[in-house]
Amino acid sequence: MRSKAIRVCAGLIAISTLAACGGGKNESADSGHGIPSGPIVIGMPIALTGPINAYDGNTLTGVRLAADEINTKGGIKGHKIKVITADTASNIAQGTAAAQDVVNEGAQFLVPTIDYNYGRAAARIGAKRGLIVLGAADDTRFGKSLGDNVFNLGTGGPTQGAALAEYAYTTLKWRKAYVLQDTGLAAQKATCEVGFSGAFRAHGGRVTKDSFQQASESAVVSAVSRVKAAAAKVDGVMLCGYPPQGATAIRKLRAAGVTAPLLLSTGFDGNFWTPAVPDLRKTYSISFAAVTHGQAKDPEAAKAFKAAEKADKPVTQSLAFLTGYSAVQTIVDAVEATNSTSAEKIRPYLEAYKNHKLAIGRTTWTGECHARAGGQMVIARFVKGTERHAATVTPSKLPQRVC
Repeated sequence: MRSKAIRVCAGLIAISTLAACGGGKNESADSGHGIPSGPIVIGMPIALTGPINAYDGNTLTGVRLAADEINTKGGIKGHKIKVITADTASNIAQGTAAAQDVVNEGAQFLVPTIDYNYGRAAARIGAKRGLIVLGAADDTRFGKSLGDNVFNLGTGGPTQGAALAEYAYTTLKWRKAYVLQDTGLAAQKATCEVGFSGAFRAHGGRVTKDSFQQASESAVVSAVSRVKAAAAKVDGVMLCGYPPQGATAIRKLRAAGVTAPLLLSTGFDGNFWTPAVPDLRKTYSISFAAVTHGQAKDPEAAKAFKAAEKADKPVTQSLAFLTGYSAVQTIVDAVEATNSTSAEKIRPYLEAYKNHKLAIGRTTWTGECHARAGGQMVIARFVKGTERHAATVTPSKLPQRVC
């Protein structure tokens, strides 16, 4: 696997020459004497190809857009930002090799795939090599459990599920919910079981729990039959999954005559999957900002989306795009404040973030928690295949453990 950014080393194969070109130990630490000469390099071991590119492509758009904006202003203290990538091909097993590629080519910061399963191997490599890692995942183990230098720009599944539960109970007036959870990723458990079910019960609601393997056609068909049988006894269905298989499950539910309102986990945020499902009436998703033109209500998020429109860069998923954009905002702020690219200097600075303004939302990190747990969320409603802002929710009933 090779990164798209190619460095050419002049001279013979002396060890010192290899180190200078990034072939040996990463030199991102600045020895405490300021920012190293040359560009500030952000490495992205992500899915440039395959199904996960539906998310990672948006992250790359966010990083490049924010980096271009900074570079047109002269860079970070005169240092331009350089973005290098390596393709995981949507294969979890390729995360380590992709991360090693960008680190060996001189990456000083890492922005991996926005998922615990798909991004954790790269995050571990970055942390072990002394880099600050900025990503996002619904599974809040994406954070300090992967290394002291790993920071989660997402709020995490427990917070997202609790926000959906609050909206369901207080706005949609649900009292009985059918919770259908895919067993494929730990993030779905964090959102549906820990977040939604726990908070919905705390509000006074009742939950019917079910699970399925959305990758299995027979499991989807069986799950649809169970939901259909229970539909008349519940107020709505909470579905934790992700496209494209999750979109198939929604299509089958609607085709089977299940017209109950649907709440969807963050895997369905955005409009990249909606053409596969013709009937999305009474369907809502947790989001960080609705991606449809003019629907981002938070001022910081709206600025990022307007910049993307101006640059003619389509955005189809908010968490991924805003993670990329906010990662660059964080890097710029931290490097300027510490006059350093060293993780040892930047980590305590980030751990002191308190309601810090980023495009993805107000961000607080501490020495104990490297995720934006408990933060404000957006509920998006689908109208004719497009996302529309429905509500902004800060959950009042959070699980005991959100980070």
